[in-house]
Amino acid sequence: MPLKKDRQTTPIIVALAAAMFFGVSLFFAHAQVSAVGPSSDQLDVISSSCQTLKQNLKTIQRTDSRTRSYLGSVYQTLLTNYITPLNLSLVKHNRPSTTITRLYSDILDSRSDFAEKFTSYSQAYEELLNVDCKNDSTNFYYKLENVRKSRVALNDSAKHLRTLFGNFYTATARLKEND
Repeated sequence: MPLKKDRQTTPIIVALAAAMFFGVSLFFAHAQVSAVGPSSDQLDVISSSCQTLKQNLKTIQRTDSRTRSYLGSVYQTLLTNYITPLNLSLVKHNRPSTTITRLYSDILDSRSDFAEKFTSYSQAYEELLNVDCKNDSTNFYYKLENVRKSRVALNDSAKHLRTLFGNFYTATARLKEND
Protein backbone atom coordinates (compact mmCIF):
# COMPACT_ATOMS: atom_id res chain seq x y z
CA MET A 1 0.00 0.00 0.00
CA PRO A 2 1.58 3.33 -0.99
CA LEU A 3 2.13 6.04 1.59
CA LYS A 4 -0.29 8.91 1.67
CA LYS A 5 2.03 11.51 0.28
CA ASP A 6 0.35 14.75 1.26
CA ARG A 7 -1.01 13.87 4.68
CA GLN A 8 1.90 11.90 6.05
CA THR A 9 5.05 13.38 4.58
CA THR A 10 4.22 17.08 4.25
CA PRO A 11 3.92 17.66 8.05
CA ILE A 12 7.16 15.73 8.54
CA ILE A 13 8.97 17.93 6.05
CA VAL A 14 7.64 21.14 7.63
CA ALA A 15 8.38 20.00 11.19
CA LEU A 16 11.89 18.82 10.36
CA ALA A 17 12.67 22.06 8.55
CA ALA A 18 11.41 24.08 11.53
CA ALA A 19 13.47 22.04 13.98
CA MET A 20 16.61 22.50 11.92
CA PHE A 21 15.99 26.24 11.53
CA PHE A 22 15.34 26.90 15.21
CA GLY A 23 18.01 24.48 16.36
CA VAL A 24 20.71 26.37 14.47
CA SER A 25 20.46 29.24 16.93
CA LEU A 26 20.46 27.00 19.99
CA PHE A 27 23.71 28.20 21.45
CA PHE A 28 25.85 31.19 20.65
CA ALA A 29 29.46 31.03 19.53
CA HIS A 30 31.91 28.67 21.15
CA ALA A 31 34.03 30.32 23.81
CA GLN A 32 37.71 29.63 23.56
CA VAL A 33 38.86 27.47 26.44
CA SER A 34 42.22 28.58 27.69
CA ALA A 35 44.91 26.00 28.40
CA VAL A 36 46.77 28.56 30.53
CA GLY A 37 45.52 29.72 33.91
CA PRO A 38 44.02 33.15 34.50
CA SER A 39 46.17 36.25 34.53
CA SER A 40 46.09 38.57 37.51
CA ASP A 41 44.28 41.15 35.34
CA GLN A 42 41.56 38.61 34.52
CA LEU A 43 41.16 37.74 38.19
CA ASP A 44 40.93 41.44 39.09
CA VAL A 45 38.22 41.99 36.46
CA ILE A 46 36.29 38.96 37.73
CA SER A 47 36.52 40.15 41.30
CA SER A 48 35.62 43.78 40.58
CA SER A 49 32.68 43.01 38.29
CA CYS A 50 31.34 40.00 40.17
CA GLN A 51 27.74 41.24 40.53
CA THR A 52 27.45 42.14 36.87
CA LEU A 53 28.93 38.79 35.84
CA LYS A 54 26.47 36.91 38.03
CA GLN A 55 23.50 38.86 36.67
CA ASN A 56 24.56 38.21 33.09
CA LEU A 57 25.14 34.53 33.81
CA LYS A 58 21.67 34.20 35.36
CA THR A 59 20.13 35.81 32.28
CA ILE A 60 21.98 33.36 30.03
CA GLN A 61 20.90 30.49 32.26
CA ARG A 62 17.21 31.45 31.91
CA THR A 63 17.57 31.77 28.14
CA ASP A 64 19.32 28.41 27.90
CA SER A 65 16.60 26.78 29.97
CA ARG A 66 13.83 28.16 27.75
CA THR A 67 15.73 27.12 24.63
CA ARG A 68 16.24 23.60 26.01
CA SER A 69 12.58 23.36 26.92
CA TYR A 70 11.51 24.57 23.48
CA LEU A 71 13.86 22.25 21.60
CA GLY A 72 12.90 19.33 23.84
CA SER A 73 9.26 19.82 22.95
CA VAL A 74 10.05 20.18 19.23
CA TYR A 75 12.16 17.02 19.28
CA GLN A 76 9.43 15.15 21.18
CA THR A 77 6.73 16.38 18.79
CA LEU A 78 8.76 15.28 15.77
CA LEU A 79 9.31 11.85 17.28
CA THR A 80 5.79 11.34 18.58
CA ASN A 81 3.77 12.78 15.71
CA TYR A 82 5.91 12.10 12.65
CA ILE A 83 8.99 9.93 12.93
CA THR A 84 7.62 7.08 15.09
CA PRO A 85 4.30 6.84 13.21
CA LEU A 86 6.09 6.80 9.85
CA ASN A 87 8.43 4.05 11.02
CA LEU A 88 5.48 2.01 12.38
CA SER A 89 3.46 2.58 9.23
CA LEU A 90 6.29 1.29 7.07
CA VAL A 91 6.57 -1.85 9.19
CA LYS A 92 2.78 -2.33 9.28
CA HIS A 93 2.59 -2.17 5.49
CA ASN A 94 5.54 -4.54 5.15
CA ARG A 95 7.75 -1.80 3.69
CA PRO A 96 10.43 -1.39 6.33
CA SER A 97 13.27 0.94 5.49
CA THR A 98 16.62 0.14 7.05
CA THR A 99 17.65 3.78 6.60
CA ILE A 100 14.55 5.13 8.38
CA THR A 101 14.88 2.52 11.15
CA ARG A 102 18.58 3.28 11.67
CA LEU A 103 17.95 7.04 11.69
CA TYR A 104 15.06 6.58 14.11
CA SER A 105 17.36 4.72 16.50
CA ASP A 106 20.16 7.27 16.04
CA ILE A 107 17.77 10.15 16.73
CA LEU A 108 16.56 8.50 19.95
CA ASP A 109 20.15 7.96 21.09
CA SER A 110 21.20 11.48 20.12
CA ARG A 111 18.21 13.04 21.87
CA SER A 112 19.13 11.13 25.02
CA ASP A 113 22.75 12.29 24.68
CA PHE A 114 21.56 15.90 24.26
CA ALA A 115 19.45 15.64 27.44
CA GLU A 116 22.39 14.18 29.40
CA LYS A 117 24.76 16.86 28.17
CA PHE A 118 22.26 19.58 29.04
CA THR A 119 21.93 18.16 32.56
CA SER A 120 25.71 18.10 32.93
CA TYR A 121 25.95 21.65 31.57
CA SER A 122 23.21 22.86 33.95
CA GLN A 123 24.96 21.31 36.94
CA ALA A 124 28.28 22.91 35.98
CA TYR A 125 26.45 26.22 35.56
CA GLU A 126 24.90 25.95 39.03
CA GLU A 127 28.33 25.24 40.50
CA LEU A 128 29.66 28.34 38.75
CA LEU A 129 26.85 30.52 40.10
CA ASN A 130 27.51 29.25 43.63
CA VAL A 131 31.13 30.45 43.62
CA ASP A 132 31.86 33.75 45.33
CA CYS A 133 33.57 35.43 42.39
CA LYS A 134 34.53 38.49 44.43
CA ASN A 135 36.59 36.56 46.97
CA ASP A 136 37.40 33.40 45.02
CA SER A 137 37.98 34.61 41.47
CA THR A 138 40.43 31.81 40.64
CA ASN A 139 37.88 29.11 41.43
CA PHE A 140 35.26 31.10 39.50
CA TYR A 141 37.57 31.26 36.50
CA TYR A 142 38.09 27.48 36.46
CA LYS A 143 34.37 26.79 36.96
CA LEU A 144 33.68 29.15 34.05
CA GLU A 145 36.14 27.22 31.89
CA ASN A 146 34.33 24.00 32.84
CA VAL A 147 30.98 25.53 31.86
CA ARG A 148 32.44 26.60 28.53
CA LYS A 149 33.66 23.06 27.83
CA SER A 150 30.25 21.67 28.76
CA ARG A 151 28.57 24.21 26.50
CA VAL A 152 30.78 23.19 23.57
CA ALA A 153 29.87 19.53 24.13
CA LEU A 154 26.19 20.44 24.34
CA ASN A 155 26.41 22.49 21.16
CA ASP A 156 28.09 19.58 19.36
CA SER A 157 25.32 17.26 20.54
CA ALA A 158 22.63 19.67 19.28
CA LYS A 159 24.40 19.95 15.91
CA HIS A 160 24.54 16.16 15.61
CA LEU A 161 20.83 15.91 16.36
CA ARG A 162 20.05 18.55 13.73
CA THR A 163 22.14 16.59 11.22
CA LEU A 164 20.18 13.44 12.00
CA PHE A 165 16.88 15.27 11.53
CA GLY A 166 18.19 16.57 8.21
CA ASN A 167 19.20 13.05 7.19
CA PHE A 168 15.76 11.79 8.19
CA TYR A 169 14.16 14.49 6.07
CA THR A 170 16.29 13.44 3.09
CA ALA A 171 15.47 9.75 3.64
CA THR A 172 11.76 10.58 3.85
CA ALA A 173 11.94 12.59 0.62
CA ARG A 174 13.68 9.68 -1.13
CA LEU A 175 11.05 7.31 0.20
CA LYS A 176 8.35 9.57 -1.18
CA GLU A 177 10.10 9.73 -4.58
CA ASN A 178 10.28 5.95 -4.78
CA ASP A 179 6.54 5.61 -4.20
